[in-house]
Amino acid sequence: FVGDNFYYAFPNLYSIRGTTPRDPKLWIQSLDKFMTFNSEYLVGSHTLPIAGWSNIQNELQLYRDVIAFVHDQTVRYMQKRYRVNEIVIKIEESLPDILKDGRKQQFYGTVEWSVRSIYDMYLGYFQGDSAELYPSNFYDRGYGLLRVMKQLYGDTGDEDAMIDFLVTYLDGLIDAAQENRDDTKYTQVALNEERWILEMVTSLLTYYDADNQCESWLKLSNLRWKILQNFAGFSISANGRNYFISQYLEERFDINQEDVAFDTVSNDISIDWVLEALRFRIKPEAFLLDGDFAIEYVTNLKFKDSGLMYQLKIRNGGVFT
Repeated sequence: FVGDNFYYAFPNLYSIRGTTPRDPKLWIQSLDKFMTFNSEYLVGSHTLPIAGWSNIQNELQLYRDVIAFVHDQTVRYMQKRYRVNEIVIKIEESLPDILKDGRKQQFYGTVEWSVRSIYDMYLGYFQGDSAELYPSNFYDRGYGLLRVMKQLYGDTGDEDAMIDFLVTYLDGLIDAAQENRDDTKYTQVALNEERWILEMVTSLLTYYDADNQCESWLKLSNLRWKILQNFAGFSISANGRNYFISQYLEERFDINQEDVAFDTVSNDISIDWVLEALRFRIKPEAFLLDGDFAIEYVTNLKFKDSGLMYQLKIRNGGVFT
């Protein structure tokens, strides 16, 4: 039984639902370990069983090798000081056919997400350009872009007319890019034009969020939704496709995702875990501060069923036990 260490799809080395990076080296070691067993049957959590020792060895070896290829080549290009986007293209174009067809296709994880995760695992978010140390945000970029457009049009220019011209132009670029797309080397889920246009449109939308029913917001939203649907249409990954479609539907039809509140705590969850989680629920602004002096709050907790006692301290915006 190999659990989640083997799928009939490219491994999910990074999960877009949010998680810490999964170390490819440890994953490879686990597959090497499985290959030392003289098993006649392999059973995974989410795949059909495989019968026959030679079949198992072949499948595990290919799975191991595709992880190793992506990891090792990512590190290789990192050492050559390539940027993440450049590494993604290099690996997508050089991945051997035997490691990307059939059961290794990117139906679950993707090469691009894996490369980004591996890069971040070793070097973090900073790729060496000073502009990345203090990046801007969507709102400021949107506001800045609008100011530049007004400067080009003149202060008396009609803002809605400017956005209409921009959306029409960008929409044409997207259509032209789709007509000329070249997937002979690998399937491009997101074309280059769509990537930067989506960032630009999202920046402007963030600026307009306070007035999300104005004409400009609706035109920009329609263009954003078109790109999300394009991404979903070319996404081999079920995870990616579902995410693009879900976000489109939530925005298009104003579907609010509410947090689920649990009234009870499972007996399987330790008190230590619950107290640890309190650290991430504190609101610093809710506690009075007197200049540089922070008031310290202390309380004692006793759990009747276990008899365990804890002391909690709230100080300088943090919770300590």
